[in-house]
Amino acid sequence: SIEEMLDTCMMLSTFGKGKQPKGANIVMTTFGGGSGVLATDLCSMLDLNVPNLSKPTESKLQKLLTPLASIKNPIDLTPQSINDPHWRELLPEALKLILEDKNIDMFMFMAGGMGHRKQELLAIISALNKCKKPLAVSWMAPPSGLRAQLADMGVFLFEEHARAVRTLATIAKMSLAKEKPIRIARRKTIDFDWGPFQAAKQKLFSEDSVATMMDTAKLNFAK
Repeated sequence: SIEEMLDTCMMLSTFGKGKQPKGANIVMTTFGGGSGVLATDLCSMLDLNVPNLSKPTESKLQKLLTPLASIKNPIDLTPQSINDPHWRELLPEALKLILEDKNIDMFMFMAGGMGHRKQELLAIISALNKCKKPLAVSWMAPPSGLRAQLADMGVFLFEEHARAVRTLATIAKMSLAKEKPIRIARRKTIDFDWGPFQAAKQKLFSEDSVATMMDTAKLNFAK
């Protein structure tokens, strides 16, 4: 659709050199589990993989995230991770670990509301965006001014989680297609003397003369 094309173009416009995903593995973080489950269902429909993090990363996250959090992808950070001062201080390190995990090609940061924590989250997003992996920010009911502030950081804002998932799926397919070698069709050379049909310095041919040439050369064409 036109909407999907614009979303893809806008997100690609924020990519620096080398920021294309190397695969179709996506990690999603939420502050409430329901949106992550719905987004995972859409990922499966669009050929995006939602793998678990590596064991070393999961082990480290257990010390950085609240005990109420789920470290299985999609990762439910819970509101406590941003509202509690102790866990909020550890959140940037936790998210950086998640994004840099070897099993992950793309990161989708999901939020909603939370205008009272906008500045803290903006600082975290700015740090995450320095990574070479694509970062999609999907923030439902975003606080005032967020889109412009993210744009200044080089981050495109999605206000619907489904649109972010579809865009990442499109970009992943584009990147994977670039890795495939271009197939060159091998065609047999036609052993045919075109000379008798070409007058001296003739550049244009009538439809009838072209049909005669193709018929003589035994080429298939609509008659």
